[in-house]
Amino acid sequence: MVSNKVSVIMPTYKRGERFLLRSLNSLLMQKCQNIEIVLICDNARDDLLEYRGLVKKIVDNINDDKIKLIQNKENLGASGSRNAGIQVASGEYITFLDDDDKYFENKIERQLGFMLENDLDMSFTDLRIHDENDKLVEYREHSKIKSFDNDVLMRYHLTRQIAGTNIFMYKANVLREIGGFANDISFGEEYYLMYKTIEMDFKVGYLTGSDVVLYREGHEHLSKGDNMIKGVIALFEFKRSHFDKLSFSERRFVKFRHSAVKAVISYRNGRRFKAFIRVLGTGIRFPILSIKEFFGHFYRRRKIRKQAKFA
Repeated sequence: MVSNKVSVIMPTYKRGERFLLRSLNSLLMQKCQNIEIVLICDNARDDLLEYRGLVKKIVDNINDDKIKLIQNKENLGASGSRNAGIQVASGEYITFLDDDDKYFENKIERQLGFMLENDLDMSFTDLRIHDENDKLVEYREHSKIKSFDNDVLMRYHLTRQIAGTNIFMYKANVLREIGGFANDISFGEEYYLMYKTIEMDFKVGYLTGSDVVLYREGHEHLSKGDNMIKGVIALFEFKRSHFDKLSFSERRFVKFRHSAVKAVISYRNGRRFKAFIRVLGTGIRFPILSIKEFFGHFYRRRKIRKQAKFA
């Protein structure tokens, strides 16, 4: 039994009662009980008074001293709210949860134990993605990481990326030394946080398996709209500025992924013809990678169906 205290940072913004309760209850049912839940209410504007009242009502009804409610005086966004939570967190370790997702009951215990056993500064896990019916639809793993050498890990992050705040756990002092999340980034903030973690040569570990569920219906808005495209382009330009760290084939893979992601965003945004043109262009520019990804997609779908069947 580990005794180290863990702070869970959870910003909330315009979230319905059912989803917020699902997230909070998943934390209150953790096997590891030495936790605090830093709930940051980012509904600061006058037109969000209803949501602000809802958050206060939920916390009052739960009446558990594990929950520390922080009310932002102005809307800070996800990154700013997480940073506000990091500043007041009292735990020796910090992890995160979005306000419409959930942990399985052993998430904190298992990941904290892994960090302590391996004396890690930061760790990440796999991620389960469920639909609105709580059915597994995607499983993100990082089995292709062959070494946790700084150079190998950086090249993996630049090509395939390690992202998802829900799967991260940090030593609190390390997270503060990094400086937390970048406030001037509206998309992929966890990607840049991971980049800084690797760049500053902290000791990172990967715990296979997932005790985290991300619900697609709550995050679907992230995959739509021009802001998403702008964020994807900005992230690609950031990666391109570090192409000197990558081989020719790795640089080509980054370009392929960027092209494919833009096609997916167009499709999810209802721009089917634009999506078709982008898929066609991706296939012409990267024929071998496109074929590999096509067959890889069906292999992953079959694997997910098997996992969902026995879940």
